[in-house]
Amino acid sequence: MKTFYYYMALLLGAIAFALSGCNTHQERNKATSDTTVDSICLTTAYNIPTVQQILQEREETRLCLKKDSIYLSLPDEIMVYILTKYGTEQTPYDIVDKYLAYKTYYDTEYLPAARKVKQYIPDSIPPKPELREFEDSTKNYPPTAR
Repeated sequence: MKTFYYYMALLLGAIAFALSGCNTHQERNKATSDTTVDSICLTTAYNIPTVQQILQEREETRLCLKKDSIYLSLPDEIMVYILTKYGTEQTPYDIVDKYLAYKTYYDTEYLPAARKVKQYIPDSIPPKPELREFEDSTKNYPPTAR
């Protein structure tokens, strides 16, 4: 029974504390609204772009989209060559810049040669010979002495 009274007193104390906090909050608002503050006129400065800045931004966007398009359409052979030559820490824009710097070389000399070599490289590992073929080839082993 003592614990019941203890918890009841604790609950009433919490309610009283919450209500007293609400009253002080209302009093603070009342005190704040009564005081007057000298108003300061602030002008907000907006950075309005010029026509030249808008045209420059549009040109930069166009260049970025062009580089993205070139990067996505770059053949694998050229991509692998650039990454092995300059390192894999290159950004897509760095790769496109290096490609565009030597575009005629990559398109006319390197790419046809790389595709010609790729014809002779198998795409997969050839399958293992069947066991019967292996057994047939070892029937006469070791060779008999004559």
